[in-house]
Amino acid sequence: MASQPQLITGNATVLNTGEEIIVSLTIANTGDEPALQVYLTGATLGSARRISPQNFPVHIGSLQREGSGSIGTRFSNTGLVPGQQYLLTLRGTYQAGATLGFVVNRYLRIPEPAPYASPRLRSHVNVLLNNATWTYTIFNDEPLGSALYIAAFHLDIVAPTTVTGTPPGWQSESDLMTYAGWISENAHVAPQQSLGGFEIQSPTGRSESTAYSLISWDHTLNDAGPVGLDTVLSPSRAR
Repeated sequence: MASQPQLITGNATVLNTGEEIIVSLTIANTGDEPALQVYLTGATLGSARRISPQNFPVHIGSLQREGSGSIGTRFSNTGLVPGQQYLLTLRGTYQAGATLGFVVNRYLRIPEPAPYASPRLRSHVNVLLNNATWTYTIFNDEPLGSALYIAAFHLDIVAPTTVTGTPPGWQSESDLMTYAGWISENAHVAPQQSLGGFEIQSPTGRSESTAYSLISWDHTLNDAGPVGLDTVLSPSRAR
């Protein structure tokens, strides 16, 4: 008799930037049956504050026998001691004739702090969901005096979506299915400032977290600057 899906943790990479812990991890299916529509619904690392994903669920994919999917999480490094091990716990759901839950654990050793490989824009995005309308506000968290201003906002989407709101001085573009984007030539978001009014609508009333990027423009160099990457709720794919 064939076994049910069996989800386990796979390879893990842990980075300590000095401000946050970045974990990249695979989840593998070692059972004889596929695990369909695998979603991550929770992630903890010891008692550390989770930075990303901000919200759940996060779609991992469908894992066939011996298949695997990747997960990225970020936590504050406050209270985590380099050289010590802490328990990473991931929770989620999958489809195998019914919706089933899973929990996987893995101890991770915190490495010594090391600079991140490339500069990242200090930034974040908040979203408000109301009546199948997702309204986003972007925040430039760079310190006052920084030359990095936000000039573009790109959002991955996975469901039919229409752009229904664009702030003054910005232009929108979308293929209505895989991305929505906004860009500005001169209405950039300055350090320690925010801008709302980025709005999309979709027939689905449910959400899942998808990737976004905030692209900066360096006003001193008059050239493109670092990018801020994370996830935020957007319309959910069909389940």
